[in-house]
Amino acid sequence: MFAGTIYIAVTKVVEQTVLSGQLNKAPAFWSANSLDEGLENLGRENALRDIAEGAVAAANNNNAGLESRISRQERMSHQVGFELERVNSRLAAGMAFLATVGSICPFVGLFGTVMGIVKALTKLAGTGDAGIEKVAGPVGEALIMTAAGLAVAVPAVVLYNLLGRRNKVLSDKARHFAIDVEKLMATSTKG
Repeated sequence: MFAGTIYIAVTKVVEQTVLSGQLNKAPAFWSANSLDEGLENLGRENALRDIAEGAVAAANNNNAGLESRISRQERMSHQVGFELERVNSRLAAGMAFLATVGSICPFVGLFGTVMGIVKALTKLAGTGDAGIEKVAGPVGEALIMTAAGLAVAVPAVVLYNLLGRRNKVLSDKARHFAIDVEKLMATSTKG
């Protein structure tokens, strides 16, 4: 579980750093003279570009049949929301593992401690010698399991909170961009 915690923490930090760099290109989009220039300013592999291109595609899509009854604005809102959900899903990936490790590891450690104490007491009962030197060693050894559980849980909880806070900041930036793109496309002419 500790190795999984470290792996997820490292991959999340890398992913968040990449996404942060992408989100920092938003001013370049807004300073462009045209939508095409703005998209180029964002670059090819950019979550903001996916949001903007989704809005453009939905705005320019001439649906037939029942889909034609859905307003252009509603189609854009739906597509922008969909693209934003993709960003948030990427951010949330792995966070449940950290939360699970942080919540169950103390109990796993406690279970190991209880089993160790039961084993030590059973062994002592069989020998009949219950001196402090005979009890302290096995009980102390059993307590190592609680310490190990906490040693895994504490970093997982700290990382969960730190990464969760960074996820919220990045998600908010993406959401604000998405709202502004939706407003831009709503005021632009169709086609």
